[in-house]
Amino acid sequence: MHEDNHLFLFGYSLGFLLLLSLARGLYVFLRKGNPCDVVFVVGCTISLGILWNHGPELIDTTLNRINTTTMANYPLPSLAQNQFHQSLHVVDMHADSLLWTHRNLLQRSTAGHVDMVRLLEGNVAIQAFTIVTKSPQRMNFHKNTNTTDSIFMLGLVQQWSPALLFKGGQKLINRAIYQCQQLKRFVTASHKQLHLITSKHDLQQYLSYRSTHPNITAGFLGIEGMHALEGKLQNVDVLYDHGVRMMSPVHFFDNRLGGSAHGEEKYGLTAFGKQVIRKMENKSMLLDVAHSSIALLDDILLFAEVSGGGGVP
Repeated sequence: MHEDNHLFLFGYSLGFLLLLSLARGLYVFLRKGNPCDVVFVVGCTISLGILWNHGPELIDTTLNRINTTTMANYPLPSLAQNQFHQSLHVVDMHADSLLWTHRNLLQRSTAGHVDMVRLLEGNVAIQAFTIVTKSPQRMNFHKNTNTTDSIFMLGLVQQWSPALLFKGGQKLINRAIYQCQQLKRFVTASHKQLHLITSKHDLQQYLSYRSTHPNITAGFLGIEGMHALEGKLQNVDVLYDHGVRMMSPVHFFDNRLGGSAHGEEKYGLTAFGKQVIRKMENKSMLLDVAHSSIALLDDILLFAEVSGGGGVP
């Protein structure tokens, strides 16, 4: 079964049980039905409660299961290899972990590829937490429309607030802000084991501190697809104020900034896209060109004035 179908099946099951329970409960109340009706309503309510409490974890472990292999299949690293690895500042530029908002990133997880425990074990110095706000149903690498939103069902299963699910014209920016706040909560709760990088000064201080305190890691915030801006230039400032320091114009579908390598038309940089990039450059934000169509990538290379992204201030 396709992964999207898992989400929709689960979401529709929640909705069906809720409506069925309410309908039968109303029938019992109005018609004073027999005890079997009461048992049915109670059973539906209990089932709904179980799904509501354990559904997010079930979906997470289904979609993000870890494929384990025995260590016997791999040669153990030598002492010299271990020493070399420990001498590095390992930086990973992508993780969707904040999308799974029930998961505690400070604890070892049995799903997904990132948590603080494994980051420390892997000597990862800096992890980019890239925020996804919308993805098409039945997502593929060849051609996707922008008319569907599988994140809606994921948010419903994870019991997101209505402002993240229904608020037209603001739900995508609200989803981005919500995930920014998630990382900040983890940083606060980590007791200085997880640091948030928002400036060159932060980075310099962190690397200096890490040289004598190796059992720490850090993260910074990015956006996968600037459809999260909801077509408003001022939302660049909003996301910046919430800690975002890297953004990519597109993700898996074409949007108002340009065409995706996985979109329908795969066009180049738009006038709005040019405005956004220039504003990002003025704020010294990093421009991530992942998922860009060839036309968009060519246009960005011709239009951009700050090579190497400029770094954060």
